[in-house]
Amino acid sequence: MKRCSHLSLMSAALLAVSLTLQAQEPPTSPGPLYIQALHDHGLSTNLDDLLQYIGRLHPGHQDQQHVQQLIDQLGAEKFHDRREAMFALSEAPELTQVKLAIAEVHTDQEIRRRARSLRKKQRAEGDFVLFATLRTLRLHASPRAVPMLMPLIPQLNDDYLRQEAREALLASVDLTVEHELLMASDSEDVAIREVALVALGRIDSPSSQPMLENCLRLADDRLALSAAEGLAWSDPGKSLPTLIRLLNSPSFSIRHQSATLLQTITSQQFGYAPYANVDQRQKARELWNNWLTTDSETHRQLIPLQQRKQRTGRILLCLFRPFTVAEIDESGNFVFESDLTRAACGGEACLTNGHRVFADWERKSLIELDAYGQLVQEHKLPGIPNSLHLLDNGHMLTSLYNRNCVCEISTDGTLIWEASVEGQPSDARRLSNGNTLIAVNNRHHVLEINTAGETVWELKNEQVRCPESARRLENGNTLIACGRDGCVKEYNPRGEVVWQADKLPMAYDAIQLDNGHLLIGYQSGLRELDRGGNVIRDLKVGVVRRMHRY
Repeated sequence: MKRCSHLSLMSAALLAVSLTLQAQEPPTSPGPLYIQALHDHGLSTNLDDLLQYIGRLHPGHQDQQHVQQLIDQLGAEKFHDRREAMFALSEAPELTQVKLAIAEVHTDQEIRRRARSLRKKQRAEGDFVLFATLRTLRLHASPRAVPMLMPLIPQLNDDYLRQEAREALLASVDLTVEHELLMASDSEDVAIREVALVALGRIDSPSSQPMLENCLRLADDRLALSAAEGLAWSDPGKSLPTLIRLLNSPSFSIRHQSATLLQTITSQQFGYAPYANVDQRQKARELWNNWLTTDSETHRQLIPLQQRKQRTGRILLCLFRPFTVAEIDESGNFVFESDLTRAACGGEACLTNGHRVFADWERKSLIELDAYGQLVQEHKLPGIPNSLHLLDNGHMLTSLYNRNCVCEISTDGTLIWEASVEGQPSDARRLSNGNTLIAVNNRHHVLEINTAGETVWELKNEQVRCPESARRLENGNTLIACGRDGCVKEYNPRGEVVWQADKLPMAYDAIQLDNGHLLIGYQSGLRELDRGGNVIRDLKVGVVRRMHRY
């Protein structure tokens, strides 16, 4: 009997250990690309493993103190010392990327030059392992990650890394960390205060609500916006007046984020553009105020941020040679394919019934396929469609290449809206402000028009040649794929090129991924580039004419 008792105790102990280990793994796999990136640097998806790595990135950690000493050594008088520091820093990209990013703007010219050189070589590797860590922590959603992530956020200079760290922290908060969040909301570091205010809104604690409401009146627009975003998570009505006020902020970023939040939780638009002149912005802001004060149903129709749709990570592809439509997951595996289309130039998914809709150039129609790739219905068009954007109201926006126009069509094929353009449109997308972004290939023209068809923003002639697609990014910039020039460029609202990638034969389309990388569809398939221009992967899937990530 004793032996059985010992065996039972041993089995129970092993089971307890097994359950503990299982609890340390995220409920959902981050995907093989991220798992491999972690593995290559001696990391796993285990929670303790990831938190230990994040701890090693903190400024006070001895590893980071050593990294800082090496960075200072980059400016040493002796060449041997500088070379030795360069070599040592290149050996551990997963530990040096944060400090090197800061050193890129160092006052010492030699340190600045060498830091930029190292970052260019290491960015793909070092940043990707950090992103993989943050993405996996986001899946863990453990409150234990909060104190580790909070001090890391201000150090991250790259927008996409900071955003992923922010999302990982917000996914991890609950009532057990409320006191810590309240302390952080009073930090001297504005970046920490910002994320703490949003996080307090996420946990929806009655004791934190009065503090968030008081912060709506802060003079610092960044903090007022964060308080508004926090309240918008569960009680969006309280955030509306502040968000409308911030539409007149002197900061483009604040205006852009406020408008995006307003449009997300209200489903209203009023033609507001954060880059418009003061008078135009004021006119749209007055429309928002009138809506807020006169619509008695306002609070019933608001959509709390917690109800926003989540992405699947899949990418729908319109392929030329072979002329098919297909869909891949984040690992590049094909999960859907159909040859019922003849020359799809645009497609979108994410319909509630699992269907997909395509604009078919050769058939001159919009085609709906079911989840198995079978034809559901077809709407004939009065011209050749060259793009497709499925709108939130269920309508479809398409550009008619041979008719020099862009039109909005209902689900039964009724024409709802139409606007003429000078030239043959290759792409058209409805923006969150209600305007429409159009690429006109043969006129070297990208323009944004309002509902009256008036141009409110544009790039043309030498600024942009042969644009095949144009997409507005979340930061307000515009990403344009220029087919014949074989390049992809990102323009800020002033029309200045802020990022560019070349040597992309027939670059038809480009989208930005959550990790900040660019995914480009060109004549050989899909190419993923980081912001340093390094190739992350190249998928030979055929000529990619258009893609849609959802």
